[in-house]
Amino acid sequence: GGSDGIARLWATDGTQLATLEGHGGWVNSITYNPDGTQLATGGNDGTVHLWATDGTQLAALEGHGSWVDSVMYNPDGTQLATGGEDGTVHLWATDGTQLAALEGHEGWVYSMTSNPDGTQLATGGSDGIARLWATDGTQLANLEGAEGRVSGQN
Repeated sequence: GGSDGIARLWATDGTQLATLEGHGGWVNSITYNPDGTQLATGGNDGTVHLWATDGTQLAALEGHGSWVDSVMYNPDGTQLATGGEDGTVHLWATDGTQLAALEGHEGWVYSMTSNPDGTQLATGGSDGIARLWATDGTQLANLEGAEGRVSGQN
């Protein structure tokens, strides 16, 4: 993604496949769903957009109060998790329905990962705490001890 609010999809040979236009500023994060048929983008306009791989916008999701820095599909592709500067993580169905809002981080949520069966989500943020959640929104644990932010690859 870029500062112009546009994400571009490229083939490995350098051919541009699609242009994803919809954000009102930087595109901070992008991810494919597990079967490669859908993408999600998160931007500093506080929105998340769902896309078909041909560039067709499927949904625009609003729920974060500020920048969205992390987007991740669960292992079976039925849910999307989004994390932002507002310290929240939102869980969404892939049709755009919000399922839960997870509150607990104080500051940006930089990274997320799911366990293999998709029943738990771990999140890391600028508050130096990794948090473990059930996908129904229940917080299971705080993993403290990091110095500085907790971040990494989704």
